Amino acid sequence: MKQLDQKVIKNEAKEIVKNKFGTIWLALGINFIISFLYLLFFNLLIKDPQSNMASAISLLYNIITIPFSFGLSKYLLTLTRKEEPNLKDLIYYYRYHLLDTLILSISLSIIYSLGLSLFIFPLIILFLMFGMAENVLIDGTYNLIDALSGSYKLINGYKWDYFNFLISFILWFFLGIVTLGIGFIWVLPYFMIAQRMYYVKLVELQEKPKRGRKKKSN
Repeated sequence: MKQLDQKVIKNEAKEIVKNKFGTIWLALGINFIISFLYLLFFNLLIKDPQSNMASAISLLYNIITIPFSFGLSKYLLTLTRKEEPNLKDLIYYYRYHLLDTLILSISLSIIYSLGLSLFIFPLIILFLMFGMAENVLIDGTYNLIDALSGSYKLINGYKWDYFNFLISFILWFFLGIVTLGIGFIWVLPYFMIAQRMYYVKLVELQEKPKRGRKKKSN
């Protein structure tokens, strides 16, 4: 099984962030503004954060913003493929496949919660198995089972490699912490693009044998 070159993935991710830094932060900035406004109004209106009303509002907010998070991923995945994204990507899943995004996100939350209830190691395994389901959906697989199985098949044989890839960013996150958050201005987009670059390279790697078989059959 051919391994992915993590150094190449990271270098390409850095290059994208360097060239599209403003474009990335345009979308991330909108996301942070929405979160900030929610927290502002939540703290102003809710006196007891532990109340049923507070829990209901938090749950509603999370559900409402799920399609936006998928839109943000679509935007970043487009950039990762060195194509030009559109800010309309951020609201794409409010207009199309709204239910699909909600079903997948809620299903993943349930799966990860079950994994966490069994302790941290099962959670890590489940995250590695199904962590790419969101990207699989964004690439056009809208059936829940197909999105989950697509992620499982894609990462099969690469779970340990992907785990090492994610762990390798710990020092970058430490840099963000010791700089009192300033470092995250670079680290956050770099990590998000690098994650999606790993997915893109993995898809390309597994599509090559299929293209080779098609040429032989011709």
